[in-house]
Amino acid sequence: MPAISSILYGLIRDKVNSNIKSLSGAAPLDILKDPSYFEEMCKSIAAGIADGTPSVNFTTVDAGFMAAPIIPAIIGQGVGIRINPEYMIEKVYTEIRNTILSDFGNTTHEPYPPSSNNSGKYLEAVISGVAMAINEHFSTIWVLTSAHPTIYSGTGKILDGKFKGLIPSTITGLILNNSPKLAGPLWPKMAKAIAEGYVDTIHNKSTGNVIITGVCVPTPIPPQACGIPSVGTGSGVAT
Repeated sequence: MPAISSILYGLIRDKVNSNIKSLSGAAPLDILKDPSYFEEMCKSIAAGIADGTPSVNFTTVDAGFMAAPIIPAIIGQGVGIRINPEYMIEKVYTEIRNTILSDFGNTTHEPYPPSSNNSGKYLEAVISGVAMAINEHFSTIWVLTSAHPTIYSGTGKILDGKFKGLIPSTITGLILNNSPKLAGPLWPKMAKAIAEGYVDTIHNKSTGNVIITGVCVPTPIPPQACGIPSVGTGSGVAT
């Protein structure tokens, strides 16, 4: 569980607070008589995401050098998962808006992206704060370790769609377990939308890189050729 809940909470709280202040000139932490509900919302989202992401599996697209005969299973290493924040913001915003429409038949929130004077800007401000906080924290916190069966030296790119292994319902449950004060009927659906949008973003709209740093020593007997340009695939885990 490399993601640290307390750090992610601080990032989410500060970014959501700042986003809302930029819209109205008044930040929740400055004007709310009881900011504990706002803080609990931010803290529970952070806890759900951090505790619900113990590790993430990935596969790589490799480019570099191979040997003949092949030198297998050389280790690749990298740092950070970089998410697409805009994708997550639109995904979560749209899901929450659709839930409101389904439950109440109408909403003042415009389809994404909401215009500058629309009530949906406040919902967007919350989701944007969450997504930007995740991207900032995750870009440095994860250690990527991978094996590469054919490429002994080069780079491995983790492309969109190459992360797997997270369970949205687990993250939803953790968010709700950490937010006993937030008992309104919309909160469980909002928590579910955040969890599902987060997992969808990690799995399908996130990237990373590893450096493959193996060594090949050319020898005449038995023959070992090195430095052959090639491509391949690898697999690993972010921890």
